[in-house]
Amino acid sequence: MEELLEKFDIVANNINIYKIAFIHSSYSTTHGLSYDYERLEFLGDSVLSMVVADYIFQKYPNSGEGNLTKMRANYVCQSALIYYSKQLGLDKYTKINTEEHSMSHNEVLSISADIFESFLGAIYIDQGIEKAREYLENNIFKYIDMGKIFFYDYKSIIKEYGDAKEVPVVFLTIKHLLFKYLLMDNL
Repeated sequence: MEELLEKFDIVANNINIYKIAFIHSSYSTTHGLSYDYERLEFLGDSVLSMVVADYIFQKYPNSGEGNLTKMRANYVCQSALIYYSKQLGLDKYTKINTEEHSMSHNEVLSISADIFESFLGAIYIDQGIEKAREYLENNIFKYIDMGKIFFYDYKSIIKEYGDAKEVPVVFLTIKHLLFKYLLMDNL
């Protein structure tokens, strides 16, 4: 844990908060602990959203609320958090019990996203908002500056195009289409 904190130039006031940030509930349950990373994840999620929102608000003074919301969503989505966690090596510190709790690959990826937020929450609790902002500036803002795309919202793109061209856009689920197909087949 010390080398991880050193990597981010963090001198811990309370090292235990950082240890908690990496404890998954499966590990907590197996080892009889009364805590896990979830509360820190909750806090880190809000800190991340606020700091990223502030950064893009300042960086793009001519962008409207809709564009800023889309930009923020791209940099705080699960895909982005998984990417950050892997790039920073945070996922290697996760304490998880996969033996008694079988987890899919997607669940493990989701946990790495959670870890990014919980670690940020720990930084905020232990060091304050300025250190949390510095951590994000040094490790995340570069992706905003380069315009990295972590997900595409195809549905919104199609809807916006339809609105701009005054063409009605209707979305049907596969279930709806299947029902329609089966119904027409029986006619």
